[in-house]
Amino acid sequence: MRRRAVTTVDRDANGATRRRSSQGTAALAVCVRAGMIAIVGNRLGIGDRPIDVASDDDVARSVLLVEDDPDLGEALGGLLAKFGWVVRLEPDGAKAMDALRAGYSPRVIVCDLMMPNMDGYRFRAAQLDDPAVARIPVVVITSDSRATAEQLRVNACLRKPFEVEALLAELARLAG
Repeated sequence: MRRRAVTTVDRDANGATRRRSSQGTAALAVCVRAGMIAIVGNRLGIGDRPIDVASDDDVARSVLLVEDDPDLGEALGGLLAKFGWVVRLEPDGAKAMDALRAGYSPRVIVCDLMMPNMDGYRFRAAQLDDPAVARIPVVVITSDSRATAEQLRVNACLRKPFEVEALLAELARLAG
């Protein structure tokens, strides 16, 4: 029997979005909405609260996407999911740090610089100050032509608009 690719999206209590594509896997997917249970591969959620029971493969391909533009975040998150990445989307650095401090441990972080609440500069400073998450590799995406990877102490800095292939190559390199 031929399996259809299914992408599911759910939001936790803080508004974080998780996407999972079943393409190439035997995932069972049910959307999470108002008290329903979702099972997507190894992802389980009750109501709007996802519970992570990630496999080694999910952890190896997980990315925290920190982007305040909802359209760009959803589009980029969906694209990364199509390429096999398990994406968690957070709208600003403060919510991303909350997720990291709560135990979410992505393989790579992709972060915008210009965001409300806590921008990418302050997010990176907070990440470096926290030994539990300081070693997670970071790729910055920005329209700021003055920002450099060295200045930000990140693994890569891609200028908007950027080539998707360049981001995928950086993610593959950093996920090693």
